[in-house]
Amino acid sequence: ACVLQPPNRVVEVLIEAYPDGVQAKDQDGWLPIHCACFYRASEGLVSALLEANPKGAGVKDDEGRLPIHYACLKGAPIGVVQALLNAFPKGAQIKDDDGRLPIHHACSKGASDDIIEALLKVAPKTALTKDDQGRIALHHACRKNASAAVIEILMKVFVKGVTITDDQDKLPVHYACQHADAKPAIKMLLESNPQSILKKDSFGNTPLDYAKANGSKLIVSFLEKFQTEHNGSLSNDTPFDKARDKKIEDLGKTVSSLQNILRSFADAGKDMQRSVKNGQDVNSAVQKLSEALVAAGKNV
Repeated sequence: ACVLQPPNRVVEVLIEAYPDGVQAKDQDGWLPIHCACFYRASEGLVSALLEANPKGAGVKDDEGRLPIHYACLKGAPIGVVQALLNAFPKGAQIKDDDGRLPIHHACSKGASDDIIEALLKVAPKTALTKDDQGRIALHHACRKNASAAVIEILMKVFVKGVTITDDQDKLPVHYACQHADAKPAIKMLLESNPQSILKKDSFGNTPLDYAKANGSKLIVSFLEKFQTEHNGSLSNDTPFDKARDKKIEDLGKTVSSLQNILRSFADAGKDMQRSVKNGQDVNSAVQKLSEALVAAGKNV
């Protein structure tokens, strides 16, 4: 019945006739409420199923999915999502067998800002949780060209999300720049992390490269202008890169100092050899060698 999206009263009558039916699973491990959420049943129908079996909201199917995973995956209205969260708040924190949380599915399907807010309200840390491809909710939202409001909500909860790369070494802004009408979102992402405009992914592409490939003159123009305006403060160097370069610089100085000391030793040795060969006093050569040894102790 839930597949056909029947009137609420039909489901209520079926529940009255066979109360245990709400707990019966099919061959895929689905309860009726899984089926209802997959086929975008109304809030009233979902509420009727939850009233008859509140624990159904916390039951996984054979793919590790709760009803709320399907609700988010299939673009359910806020009333359905909120009803499922009220019945089982922890559901927002549970990953399916694909490593995805409900918020990953919601963002990947272009969910509205009120649904994203509802999911984050009960589980704010899900904004920083990666799926099995290394993507956080912000990656999914940018891939789907979510509204600036959704991007802002996700950034407000986890502002460092703009610096997180996925398994392809892509930042959220790489995905955003693939859309011709994503300027407001791109602007927010770049202002929070200006360095990201220079970031290359594992394919060697920057956000500007993706904008050019997409053929969006508006986005290309905006990115080029942003890069020009911030040129003085932009650098590909991360704090790790800078620390590494400092160590290399210090090591170079040490090597140079050691080379100078070795040359001093060599010169002193040659002086001693010449003095002995010519039958001269070697004291001056010994003194020079002693001075070289003292210098070595100070400089190494």
